[in-house]
Amino acid sequence: MAHAFKRTPDGYRARFEPAEVQLIRDLAEDIIDLLTPAPSSDPLEAMLGITEDTSAPSDPALARLLPVASSSQEAATEYRRYVDADIRAHKIANLRMLATDIEAGRHTLDETHARAWANALGDIRLVLAERLNLRTETDNERVNRLMSSENIDNAEEYLAYVYGFFGWLQDTLMESMLESLDEEQGEEPGMRPWISAAEEAAQEPVGAVDTSAPATEPAPSENPAPGSSTHDSPEGETR
Repeated sequence: MAHAFKRTPDGYRARFEPAEVQLIRDLAEDIIDLLTPAPSSDPLEAMLGITEDTSAPSDPALARLLPVASSSQEAATEYRRYVDADIRAHKIANLRMLATDIEAGRHTLDETHARAWANALGDIRLVLAERLNLRTETDNERVNRLMSSENIDNAEEYLAYVYGFFGWLQDTLMESMLESLDEEQGEEPGMRPWISAAEEAAQEPVGAVDTSAPATEPAPSENPAPGSSTHDSPEGETR
């Protein structure tokens, strides 16, 4: 059973079972594949990080990761042409660090790795939310019902449970990181107002045309373990 992230003198520490390690690694690698662009036909443009195809991604999950940046078609096109490659590379680097760390058994994170994990977990959660068609409060209630099922009987229930697990995991990491920030600033823990990691991860860039975002679930009372028959535990990119 996974143990939530806790702040320790050595860093932010969690614990995972082998099945959870495989789940986290596999999803990170799947989204790396999703974000990896097709090879460019122009070597110079590829070297300069210029994107040839400036159309919005046809896969709605990828479109959530790489949303339209402006309501102006011209501005959105130019943004995607010159910034898209950098955004993909940054997200892939975070996901690769997550996959590498989890595979190597590195579950105590310094600040650099913790930020990468938080961002990568948020991106994974966005993709899962899109696969669950999670957009409205009604959708949120539907997913909560799926997560509360006593047993996992179908793919949608399993996907909902995994979505909740990743939301819970990211929230525990973010809470631990905010505790450190409060301590550095001399504030009492819990006194600093903040948007939950799930809500922050779901926000689109300012000016985005598609501003839909998955709703968040309440914080869990217990630690979850993927594949368990109990669903009352788990409930993206930090800036």
